[in-house]
Amino acid sequence: MQNVSETSSQPGWVSVAEAARVLAISETAVRKRIRAGTLPSRGERGATQVQVAVADSSQPRSQPTHPEFGTSATLEVARLNGENAELRSRLADAQADRDRWHANATAAMERYNHDMQEMRGLLGREQVIALSARAAGNTENAPQDAIPVPPRDDDPREASETLRSGKERPWWRRVFGGE
Repeated sequence: MQNVSETSSQPGWVSVAEAARVLAISETAVRKRIRAGTLPSRGERGATQVQVAVADSSQPRSQPTHPEFGTSATLEVARLNGENAELRSRLADAQADRDRWHANATAAMERYNHDMQEMRGLLGREQVIALSARAAGNTENAPQDAIPVPPRDDDPREASETLRSGKERPWWRRVFGGE
């Protein structure tokens, strides 16, 4: 690769700004064409040079080398084409960003819906467990609709029968034994 400073005097090689002026497009459009490989370029450390067609010295100066760039209208068309290419590139970038954001938002909504469905399932299972426990508690207590009356102290026969049968004994008597 040749050093830019050594070859700057070679015909056809100009700076990016000069190439933009000659081609009647923006500097950004020139750089995009360099990246796309449609314009030959060389350079190092920011001193990029672009090769553009140079007028042949054998032709008279009054005759344009590129007739399509002869009038100001065609120059304006070329400039607008360059801007159009740049705007299309920006639009593609914006659409890619939008699509990426949309994909992320959709994935987040799907995760949320999945998590909510799991929570509804867990809540349903908890409700079934609670209802079955309540129903089981009701069936155990069903024969004991009436509240038992504690034995009176003045009737020792009833008190001893209650103690022997195991009904109405304190929990600690049932656990540790004793009458």
